[in-house]
Amino acid sequence: MRIMGYNIRKGGYHRHQLIADVITYHQPDVVIFEEAGFPRAVENIARLARYPHYAWHPGYSVAFMSHMPAAYQWHHFRWMRSPVLEVLPKDTPLRIYGVHLFANLSALMEMLRVREIHHLIQLVRPHRHQPHVLIGDFNAIAPNDKIDLASYPRWLRWIIYANGGDAKRDALINLQMAGYADAFRQLHPDDNGWSLPTPIPNSRLDYAFVPQEQLQQVHDCRILREPEAVNKASDHFPVMIELA
Repeated sequence: MRIMGYNIRKGGYHRHQLIADVITYHQPDVVIFEEAGFPRAVENIARLARYPHYAWHPGYSVAFMSHMPAAYQWHHFRWMRSPVLEVLPKDTPLRIYGVHLFANLSALMEMLRVREIHHLIQLVRPHRHQPHVLIGDFNAIAPNDKIDLASYPRWLRWIIYANGGDAKRDALINLQMAGYADAFRQLHPDDNGWSLPTPIPNSRLDYAFVPQEQLQQVHDCRILREPEAVNKASDHFPVMIELA
């Protein structure tokens, strides 16, 4: 099964066809959207890309569409940017958790992301030993990931300098300490995997995580930089994971 995570930026305003072109090119089975809580955004993209099943909620960042029927539920937690979306595609044991965490690389926002990761870990705990994937825009820098600080806007460089010259990385450290593997990094240890901004990225904020013991089920995980439409469809490149 192929699962795409795609931040479509402000509901993909005036870019629905471009977003649909990117999705159609890669043909994921399920797409998890971020910044999708805008009227008609998901419906239009689903129609253009020919996905019969979808769900969104006004004001909720995370939404989905799928080629197959799926049960779904949003989970609410205090001090989370957006409810976590849980999707259960029909006739498969897989659970998909779509997330969109707080933005901004300041130390304060990293503390909020640490709290969000805590809620996420608690949510999935009852299904910890069942097949599942955590995917979306985590708005966080992974341990040991490089960033192109020189290309950051000046205001963001000042935030990084205030942090001591580097981005805080506690949120994803905590997720990995809870037993989750960064699927892209496991398969591509030497690729920076930067996913933002298009067309010339400088950071990786979009991830797919699986439990360490389920890594053998991961066939592939990539940051998608094709087709050409991806450079204008959003400010993020999508991430896609392929599972057995």
